[in-house]
This record gives sequence, structure tokens and C-alpha cells, in this order.
Amino acid sequence: MKFHNLLALMLLIFSFQTAHAQEVSDFKKERKKLIAITTMDASQIEKLDAIYAKRVADLKIIADLEKTDELAFRSKRRAIFKGSENSIRLLMKC
Repeated sequence: MKFHNLLALMLLIFSFQTAHAQEVSDFKKERKKLIAITTMDASQIEKLDAIYAKRVADLKIIADLEKTDELAFRSKRRAIFKGSENSIRLLMKC
């Protein structure tokens, strides 16, 4: 894996550990950083946007669990983040 791709992946992993209710503007900032330090083509950028959209949709689905069953919420949120990380890792290897 190229150094830039590894650096970008690390940046994304740490950004996924932030609060689950990230705004779209925050994602656009992360996206710009990632694109700036990697060599992503248009199809990879499109896939990255789809990965993020799915993550946001999944987090919205489980948002009510935060109030009722925090343990289940944290477990599902962790699974969503890990899934996103793995999807991006696969995307970066292409």
C-alpha cells in the first residue's frame, strides 16, 4: 500500500471515531483532505460518497437506540464504523 493511501486511511479511521452525528460539511472537509493526499479517480470518489451516505443512513436508523439501549447502540455504531472502514480500505486498494 502506498504511503499516501496508508496516511489517508489512518486519517479516515480517526475521523470515524468522532461523534456519530457528523454534518455533511464535516464530511466534505474530510473528503477534500483525503482527495488531496491520495490519487483517487472519479469512480473512487463516487464510491467514497456512497460509503459515507450509507454510514449516515445507518446511523440515523439506530439513533433512537441511544436513548433506550445504549449498549446496543454502541455495538451497532461500532459495527457501522468498522464496515465503513473496511469499505474504504477496499476502495483504497483498487
